[in-house]
Amino acid sequence: MNRIHNRNKVMICIMAMIMMTFSGCSFFSLNSKWISRKKDNMISTSAEVTSRSRDQGESSYWDNLIGDFIKALDKHDKALLRGCFSEYVRENDTDLDYEITKLFESYDGPTDSWEWEDFSSQSFSNDPGENREYKSRRAILRSHGKNYYFEFEYTTIDLNKSGRDGLCCVDFTTPEVQAAISDGRSELTDYKPEINWDESDHYRLHVTTEHRGEYQTRRIDGRETIYTSSEVNYASNDFMNLIKENRSVKVLKEKFGSENAGLKNSQMMYYKVTDGEDLYVCIYYMDGNEGEEVRRVELVNEEKHVKTLFLKE
Repeated sequence: MNRIHNRNKVMICIMAMIMMTFSGCSFFSLNSKWISRKKDNMISTSAEVTSRSRDQGESSYWDNLIGDFIKALDKHDKALLRGCFSEYVRENDTDLDYEITKLFESYDGPTDSWEWEDFSSQSFSNDPGENREYKSRRAILRSHGKNYYFEFEYTTIDLNKSGRDGLCCVDFTTPEVQAAISDGRSELTDYKPEINWDESDHYRLHVTTEHRGEYQTRRIDGRETIYTSSEVNYASNDFMNLIKENRSVKVLKEKFGSENAGLKNSQMMYYKVTDGEDLYVCIYYMDGNEGEEVRRVELVNEEKHVKTLFLKE
C-alpha cells in the first residue's frame, strides 16, 4: 500500500488531543508531519568519525545515530553495522547481510567528512501493521572526493511494541545514481523511489549502485548532477558581456560551447567559471520571438545561489 494513504490526519489530531488532556502537552509538539529546514555545519572527521551535537535533543540523536553508522561503515564491520538497525529489521530483512556486503563493496571509506541536508520529515502511519511515528533525514558522506547519499528513517514511537523502535531503513545511492535521479535521467538507473515502495521496503537496507554508461558527476547548486568537462575557461563577466549585447541561447552556445551540466527537459544550464573555486553560472532561458532567449543568470556554488547576475525585466 502506498505510504501516502497511510497518513491519517484525523487520527493524529484525536491522539494529540487525548495526550494533551492527560499530560498537558502542547499540541504543536505532537504534529504528525512537519518539515524543518535547518542547515547544519559541515562536520570533519579523522580516523574515527565522532558525532557532535549542534543542540540538545533531536540533533543529538541524529548525530549519535550517524556517528555509530559511519564508525561501522568505515571499519567494514558487518556485525557492528547490523547492530545499528532496529530489532524488527534485523529479524525481518532477509537480505540485510547481502546488502551490507554490497554497501561495503561500494563504499571503501574512510569518511573524510559528512553533513546533513537541510530537509527532514516526521510522519505517522496508522496502518494496523505499523501504528508508528517515524522521521527521515538525508546525509551526504564524502570519501576520496566523491559524495555518497544516505537516507535514514527511524521509528520514534512504536505503538504496537513490535521492535520497530530505532533505525528502520537506510537508502544508499552512489553519486552516479544520485545524479541520474536529480537530472531526471531515469533511463540511466533502476533506482526505485520511495513513492513506489512496498510496506516492507521501509524496514530494510537499500543499496543502489548500478547505472548505465560512464559519466562524471559534480555537486552543483545543492544537488548531484551529470557533468561534462570543458577545456575552455571563462569568467562570469564573459557571459555577461555577451548577454548584454545578445540574449540568444544559440549565440551563447556558439561562443561558449555546450553547457557543463543541466536538467533534462528543462530550460536551464550550468557553465563552470573562473571567478573562484567551484563556481558556476546558472542560465535560465525561455522561448522568445527569435528562438530561445536568456531570462536570468545566477552565480552558484556547490550548495546554493551566490548572487543574481542578470534578470530580464
